[in-house]
Amino acid sequence: MKNYLKTVAGILVLTSVSTGLHATVSADISNNEGPQMFLQPRETTSDIDGSNKNVVASDNQFQSKTIEVPSPLTSKAFLEQVRVNSRMQAAEAAYSLSILAANRKDFTLARTFIEESIQLSQSNPNYYTFAADIAFLTQQYDKAIAYQMTVLEIARSAPGFDDLQVAMVLDQLGAIYIVQEDYEKAKSSLLESLKLREKVLGDRHLQVAMSLNKLASLAVQQERSTIAESLLKRSLDIAREVSGPRHVNSATMLANLADFYQSEARLEEAEVLYEEAISIWVDSPVDPLRRAVDQYSLGRLFLSQRRFDEARLQFEQVLFLLKQHYTQDHPYVQQAIRNLTDLNAERGSNAEKDRMYDELLREFSSYLPKYRGVTADITPPSSELRIRRF
Repeated sequence: MKNYLKTVAGILVLTSVSTGLHATVSADISNNEGPQMFLQPRETTSDIDGSNKNVVASDNQFQSKTIEVPSPLTSKAFLEQVRVNSRMQAAEAAYSLSILAANRKDFTLARTFIEESIQLSQSNPNYYTFAADIAFLTQQYDKAIAYQMTVLEIARSAPGFDDLQVAMVLDQLGAIYIVQEDYEKAKSSLLESLKLREKVLGDRHLQVAMSLNKLASLAVQQERSTIAESLLKRSLDIAREVSGPRHVNSATMLANLADFYQSEARLEEAEVLYEEAISIWVDSPVDPLRRAVDQYSLGRLFLSQRRFDEARLQFEQVLFLLKQHYTQDHPYVQQAIRNLTDLNAERGSNAEKDRMYDELLREFSSYLPKYRGVTADITPPSSELRIRRF
């Protein structure tokens, strides 16, 4: 059952970040010298008031020109505003540079920049969220939890955040606890997230189904198969009711339950669910890579049953779908071609054929990205928080 980590639980920990960080850099970078920041000075002019000041100097009477000078209090407030604006600009620049460094896999530099952002602006949840991401990716889980707890504190207390945004932060915190195998804290975070969603959305909503899937992943970790199955079935029922039985949301939940059954060696049940999910993807080709993942899983199931010809058909279809999404020279496509070429050329003993299939399985496991996940219908409302792990 621990193999389930590579499917539903794996998605819980890093979906995005299946790979790499996806973030948008807002600062303009030029000449590789960093962002060019210019603080525009406030324009001042001399006000001339010739009606209220008459000064007699020596024997000559003349109308003086007086210049309005800001009071000390006004000057002090202006100076403080300049300082605040400068800090905010510097914090955003460091944040942008941190994202660039992370995308280049230079996590040491990314951590240095994001910590600078936090020092300059200690109330921005984006900075703490990204710092938690960096700590998570570098396996500094205690730091990731500390940063995420700060985000949670901000989300709970600052104006502008609602219960659904707090639920997303709790999901992230639960994911870190799962990696640390601190299952009780993970359960507490995920249950609180579920309750918040049910309070706002009711108990028959796709975001509730998301929470149920996360709790099912945790139940698998704890080897509570009965609970996991119940949660996954409830999630599937919600998707079918809300989106319809032939919607891609239902296909996603079918495949999640099928993954669970395969991990439990309940292969006949898993096969039926995979085939239903694949048929939905065929009718609703939203993303060929999601269908490829399900066909790969079904092929793996056939392989475990020594149903080699059926497994071959599934893996060939995976290659076809990959070539629709990637160019011919992409590593995913090239590796799939090499493996299938070797496999089709092999006409030796069953033992040798088994070896070739095992090699194919390992290669696809390494190269095929995991695209199973929820569709746009399930995506939570936009938030000020930058959410990447789910």
